[in-house]
Amino acid sequence: MYVMGDRHMLSSVADRFKGYCRALLENGLQIRREYVYRSALFDEAFFKAPAAEKEYIQLLNAKTLYERYMNLFDKPDAICFVNDVSAGDFIQYTCSIGADIRKSAEIGGFDDLEKTAELGFCTVRQNFYSMGKRSLSALDRLIRGLPVPDKTAVKTDLILK
Repeated sequence: MYVMGDRHMLSSVADRFKGYCRALLENGLQIRREYVYRSALFDEAFFKAPAAEKEYIQLLNAKTLYERYMNLFDKPDAICFVNDVSAGDFIQYTCSIGADIRKSAEIGGFDDLEKTAELGFCTVRQNFYSMGKRSLSALDRLIRGLPVPDKTAVKTDLILK
């Protein structure tokens, strides 16, 4: 299962979803529509909401995702979240209702935040220093009128918890 943002997502977030789809296909698995969940936590209304309202939206989103997961006839073995914050919120919600999702599915996220170690789920660590350095180099090349590649790959690490 993949938990993603809205259709106006950043290219890096879109690339994560493409990677998820490619990994499924490369391993002989189908991309199943019922396994893709668009989270309300990434739409414009969420970002504009006051803090107290955001907490309510986060809780409601986790509850909705949990209900959707539980109603699946054929439950996935893993749930991949677009980031660690979403994964952590979901785990905390399921624990708060006495249904720790980690007993039913592997959980994964992106960003390697401290929350991953505390809650014990897998994450992908991105080298932000390298990304910043390469971005600045590309900007410098653009300013000087030199060619810049459309995409640049940066090494990531899978962190198993």
